Amino acid sequence: MAFELLFGAVSGLDLFFVGVALVISQGIGEFIPQAPSAIITSTCLLVLYFALFRKIVRKPLLFFLQKLGIDVLIGAEVAVCSEAGEGKKNWVLLHGEVWQAKADFPVKPNQKAWVSEVKMGTLILSKNEE
Repeated sequence: MAFELLFGAVSGLDLFFVGVALVISQGIGEFIPQAPSAIITSTCLLVLYFALFRKIVRKPLLFFLQKLGIDVLIGAEVAVCSEAGEGKKNWVLLHGEVWQAKADFPVKPNQKAWVSEVKMGTLILSKNEE
């Protein structure tokens, strides 16, 4: 979904700037009545946009599409620090931090598990990477 959203937004911006370049070149073509001037102007504007300004325009879009906060934790691999039975709380190591976790299966120290969700600051673990 993120790819589709990014692709649609970037394509829309690209098409907008292509249209702006064509309108500007048409305006310049009115003052300089030679046909090549409009073609050269639109080509220069499009090359300038795609070579220099496209990265600047895309940067805010990419910021909004990156994972932030708890979303970064979902799917992350954790190392179990303490043994616990099914449904009991235990401790896991995630990104160098110790977190409280709960699993629907028995866990043992040094076992690998993956975060499936986060509830009230407690990581919910799964056996398989999701």
